[in-house]
Amino acid sequence: MSSLYIKLEKDWKDHFMLHTAAAIIVCTCLGGITVLSVFQNGSGIFQMLEIFAVVVCCNLVLASILTVQKPALVLKAVIASISICTLIAAFNFMGYNSSKTQVMIGLGVSSISDSWYSFAQNVKNLDEYQSLIEDRELPVYRGHMLTAEDLIIRKHISNLMCKLETSWSDESLYFKELPKVLMSLVELEKDNLVEIHSNKLIVTEKGRAYVRNVCLPFDLRLQRKKPETQLFSMTV
Repeated sequence: MSSLYIKLEKDWKDHFMLHTAAAIIVCTCLGGITVLSVFQNGSGIFQMLEIFAVVVCCNLVLASILTVQKPALVLKAVIASISICTLIAAFNFMGYNSSKTQVMIGLGVSSISDSWYSFAQNVKNLDEYQSLIEDRELPVYRGHMLTAEDLIIRKHISNLMCKLETSWSDESLYFKELPKVLMSLVELEKDNLVEIHSNKLIVTEKGRAYVRNVCLPFDLRLQRKKPETQLFSMTV
């Protein structure tokens, strides 16, 4: 990895102006995609302005460094800028992805990869992680194969986290413990945090900040494993 970066830095210095101009264009395009993505996903205006500010700052860094003609610094700024823009454009909070994909690859220690039908977590120790990567081995140390029930539950949780609503009008998304789950959300409905309908559940604007609390009753594995008294702290 380090040799690749050294080669990239050398090439960057040799073609400094060309690469920097291209980088600024790429960052600007990614900035536009980021804002459009957030807007399309129905996020609030304040979040959109915040993301736009991040993108503008990245490009200001590029422009300011460009004036002092320091290729190495510009390269690092470009990498950071593109990474930030790409991550913001593609992902939502806690790794939930509102775009259409069934595969997400986790990079780095302790990260979790998702193939839709299974999860795999990387080792948590940095030295062990680096050693496995250098030996060209997958740094995975545990995983979980999803059951049919798990797949239904994850669909509902993903819908709530990314779209703020979920539906069971399709019979394939109905599960036997759904009535019990909805009963546990009645108090949230009284507080106008959710709207419970005959075939769907909607998180209100007021309830956006409590979406994790709304999702919690759907996590059947957690409900069966943990005492009720311990659950609230897990959403804080």
